[in-house]
Order: sequence, then C-alpha cells, then structure tokens
Amino acid sequence: MATRKNARRAGRVLLSNGLVYKSQHEQNMAQQLLKARIPFEYEKETFTFNQRIQSAICGACDSADVYKIRRYTPDFFLPKEIIIEGKGTLDRETRTMLVAFKKAYPKMDLRLLFMRNNLIYRGSKTRYTDWATKQGFPSAVGTIPKEWLDECRSSKRA
Repeated sequence: MATRKNARRAGRVLLSNGLVYKSQHEQNMAQQLLKARIPFEYEKETFTFNQRIQSAICGACDSADVYKIRRYTPDFFLPKEIIIEGKGTLDRETRTMLVAFKKAYPKMDLRLLFMRNNLIYRGSKTRYTDWATKQGFPSAVGTIPKEWLDECRSSKRA
C-alpha cells in the first residue's frame, strides 16, 4: 500500500480508508460515498475497446476504417451496477474516448460527475453537462446527487 509521502509524490491523494486516489475530486467523491455508507470499489475493472481514429488511412490497405485499442478504467463501481467517473476536465480526447466506450458497452450505466460545469472549449456554447446529456450520459456537477445515492440503496434497479 502506498504511504502518504509516496502518494503525494505520485500526484495521488491517500484517504483514511487506505485507498489512494488520483485527485482531490476523486477523494471528495470517495468521502461522500463513505459518509453515505454506499459500498464502492475504486478502479476495480479495466475495459478494452476499439476507438476509430478520425482522418486516418491504413498504410497497408488504404482503408479509412482505422482503429486503435483503448483501455479505460472508470473510477467508482457502486451497487446496482452504477459506475461514476469523476472529471475535472473534459478535453476532446476524453470526449472521443467516452463516446467510443459507450458504443462498445451500451448497457453500461456510466455517469459523469464534473468538478465544474465548464465550456467544452473556449468560445463554445456547450457546457460539460450539455455534452454529457447529448451523448446519453447522466451527469452532475460538484457532488454525487442524492438521487444517485438513493438509487444505490433501493432494492430495485431503475
């Protein structure tokens, strides 16, 4: 297990439950889940999928269908198969990866929790939550919504 000193040096945050988180935002999410007594697993599974590369041509066959293999490890795995990903920034590469992930795993209940509801890029009128809604991702800003926590506690899946 990482020590507090080694965790800080690696840019990670150590929480009292003994887990090491990559950011203060993730630490805050974990503390909220612990306080709400919602069991969770942190980064328990990595998913592999293909992501199409835009404007690429295969050197061997001249095909425009060029893909790269991606790996993605979401942050928090909760009861009822809910997965929450904490995002501080939502750059173009992350947006493209999330769309490819959703295409590869359409039944996965991935929800996005943004630190702030910024514009997706300077000059855009689209905010993070607007983009998430358009792409079919439930999203929130700041803290995990009570409705999400209640859903984890309920006996039925929505």
